[in-house]
Amino acid sequence: MAVIVITIAVYALHYVLQKTVGINTDNTLAGNGLLGTDGQWWRLITPVVVHFGIAHITFNLLWVYQLGPPIERLIGRVGFVATYVATAIAGNVCSDAVYWHRANFMSGGASGAVYGLGGVLIGAWALSKWLARSHSGPPRPGSIQFNDQVIRSIAILFGVYLVIGQAILPVDSAAHFGGGLLGLIIGAGIAWRRNGPRAAVFS
Repeated sequence: MAVIVITIAVYALHYVLQKTVGINTDNTLAGNGLLGTDGQWWRLITPVVVHFGIAHITFNLLWVYQLGPPIERLIGRVGFVATYVATAIAGNVCSDAVYWHRANFMSGGASGAVYGLGGVLIGAWALSKWLARSHSGPPRPGSIQFNDQVIRSIAILFGVYLVIGQAILPVDSAAHFGGGLLGLIIGAGIAWRRNGPRAAVFS
């Protein structure tokens, strides 16, 4: 909820400043395709709170609202914030690396981090399924359990949107890919720690 409140607050401040005094905060907070090489290193993270319209921020924050609680329960508040920030940065780095050649490039949105959150769930689910097939017997104490149907639906939806976004819609698919890839890695690491062979030693 803190992430949602902060993101809405930044968007509201941007709107008020733009309408009242003509200051566009997107010009200093959005990604610019330069990987921070212009000295504005903060652009590697601040694009996560930049949104271009009500529909953009609404859809992204609805996803944060849906995906955030199960991940926060899984890895705690600190782990959630670290994952959100890390996947946002990964998405922005990937975006800048792909689109650096575009003149007047500007990117923003929480979708890189949203893909990161989805990636955590998908990565943890996928590795947990593989570990379950590799080791017979009942689930180990403390192992992660998933609703297979829900995770499959998220994976299909995110995959379809990634393809459609690249082919049809004006979205930053590179940011989605970068955030999602790091999320998958983090999720797999969580599953290995909770469901992997060494989990039996500590249970």
